[in-house]
Amino acid sequence: WHTEKMVDFGDLPVFDEATTYPSIWLMQQKENAVPGFTAAKVDTLDHPDGLTAYLQNRWLQVDAESLKTDSWNLVDSRVQKLLDKIKAAGKPLGEYVNGKIFYGIKTGLNEAFVIDAATRERLIAEDPKSAEIIKPFLVGRDIKRYQQPVSDKYLILFRNGFTKERFKPGNENEAWRFISHHFPALANYLLTFEEKARARYDKGQYWWELRACDYYDEFEKPKIIIPAIVKSASYAYDVHRIYSNDKTSIIPTDDLYLLAILNSKVVDFYLRQIASTKQNGYFEYKPVYVSQLPIVIPNLETRQKIHDLVLAVLSPETELRAKISIEKEIDEIIYQAFGLEDIDIQIVYK
Repeated sequence: WHTEKMVDFGDLPVFDEATTYPSIWLMQQKENAVPGFTAAKVDTLDHPDGLTAYLQNRWLQVDAESLKTDSWNLVDSRVQKLLDKIKAAGKPLGEYVNGKIFYGIKTGLNEAFVIDAATRERLIAEDPKSAEIIKPFLVGRDIKRYQQPVSDKYLILFRNGFTKERFKPGNENEAWRFISHHFPALANYLLTFEEKARARYDKGQYWWELRACDYYDEFEKPKIIIPAIVKSASYAYDVHRIYSNDKTSIIPTDDLYLLAILNSKVVDFYLRQIASTKQNGYFEYKPVYVSQLPIVIPNLETRQKIHDLVLAVLSPETELRAKISIEKEIDEIIYQAFGLEDIDIQIVYK
């Protein structure tokens, strides 16, 4: 059997009351078929002249050699050649950062461990030592492109193993007495959630602790924060030791050149071709996809130039119009670093 045509409806609501990702396939049984097939993506169900007329100028030729066994990337041959060119120019992000791309924190019970600013102020007023445990906490929607994230939520972070490391208790009752004595405000607050906290499958050594995590300390470092589901590149840079939830991932680094590459149009173009799509034009910016992004290694002069330009973009003193101009300049430098020609850039912007 040979695939002749394929129509992809993506996440469009083809069926009422069900979220599906339907497609239509036309296949024929033939020998010596030419590798490849034509495909089209449908981005609306409103076809005043009918689906056939809508698809007339939307067909693209898919190169069979570009299709992987685990997933298919439905792009035409020109786009596939450009993707190959971009990939060949750099090394995968996962390799570039030595695998240090980490998921955000999952508490298992946000209603207990994630608090607002007013609750934080009250707990610290009752017991100043609470400030040692309460950390600023971001959710995915707090992450904005090139901006220092600002949080209006906080995390009660008794990390897994904290109690035994600090107090070396003999049993749980003794452990709770230590917590109640040294952090009375937090103990009283969390006590109202004890039953639910105990019921978590992913708690720490005690019900008031968060799940085991080998990289809590990475949140204390300068880092790039990535929201999990957005419409376009929205990588932020944090220097205020903010923690973030499981709708984000982080790359502990102060490499502003990397921040620029990730926010660039060319690398974001690459991600949008390989990542899973969600409804309403969103894409998954999760480690499984982000780790594949090609990072070109520049000479020292180019790296320093981009570093200085990113500093200007990050500065709160730089006006919006100037930031837009600087980002355009960064994109131009990165196009050159990847060796892109005008025809390649046109595809990126298409």
